[in-house]
Amino acid sequence: MEIVIDDQEIVEKGFDMKKLSKEEKAKRKNYVEEALANARLEGYQPTAADIAQWTEYVNGRQTLEETVKNLQQTALGSQK
Repeated sequence: MEIVIDDQEIVEKGFDMKKLSKEEKAKRKNYVEEALANARLEGYQPTAADIAQWTEYVNGRQTLEETVKNLQQTALGSQK
């Protein structure tokens, strides 16, 4: 699964209510893809749900803090 930048104009919560530009979305996508590549090098294979969470962040539908919290909750839930 791949992170896809969409063309929707989303206003991110906590981002001074500014619309995310295509450049900002591309920058976020690059950072996330680098982080995921590093995770793969460490032996972790991101799930489709992980990629979906990061896609929400890249496209401005949730903040970085929300994304990390959601991923942590998912990881902790899967350890039970």
